[in-house]
Amino acid sequence: MRKKEVLILLMMILLNANVYSQNIENVIKSDPVKINGNLSVNTTNELIADSTLPTDRFYYYLSGGISTQLFGFLSVPLTFSYTNNVLTKNLALPYNKFSIAPNYKKVTMYLGYNSMSFGKYTLSGHDYLGCGALYEGDIWHIEGFCGRMRKAVQPDSTSAEPSYKRFGGGFKIGYKNEKYQLGFDVIKVKDDIHSINFDGYEEKYIEPKDNIATSVRFETTLWENLSLSGEYGLSMLNKNISHIDTLEHHITDILL
Repeated sequence: MRKKEVLILLMMILLNANVYSQNIENVIKSDPVKINGNLSVNTTNELIADSTLPTDRFYYYLSGGISTQLFGFLSVPLTFSYTNNVLTKNLALPYNKFSIAPNYKKVTMYLGYNSMSFGKYTLSGHDYLGCGALYEGDIWHIEGFCGRMRKAVQPDSTSAEPSYKRFGGGFKIGYKNEKYQLGFDVIKVKDDIHSINFDGYEEKYIEPKDNIATSVRFETTLWENLSLSGEYGLSMLNKNISHIDTLEHHITDILL
């Protein structure tokens, strides 16, 4: 009996060693670094016949991406966009952006400017500056993010509407098998009431807001060519968080 146990143990060790050596062999045979990418350049030149404005304004717009693959298993894509147009500095969602999203097997990290989509009623492709993560497994799907949704734009700007600095975060969880798919997500977004000053600019006054949104979704296969799906979303919005709430407080205020 002991000989059989030792034989089985040796076979398991050899099998594991063989698999490990194959993985190492694939890494050794792969190129250490593979880089590819693209670059786009556009320019505009404005000639204005007005002595009160610059007569010649030259703007350029750069955008592109670089994808780096290390040893055939780690992917690190980088995208960026940039312009010397000073008007973009006053936009709540600026043009100048950068993004890096390293990927290893089923896990992806998002750093810089990115956009994610949780559901039609919560988060759908909104840009943010921050960090995020995605795990895409065979059964489970998990992702989350946190960061700045909008930057502050002061009311003295002549090129854009004033805007509060806005932060947000959230997560999404999904489960699927051969017959069912279930999902749940929630996001929380809130304006920073101290990010802009409206002294002397009451005519441009905007209200800082606070919002939490959540949704659940499901899908099931009834027959081979017939499926049933549904999604329910709920959004709770405080339209003005700059004033003191005079309503009676409840335990639900902590969540809402």
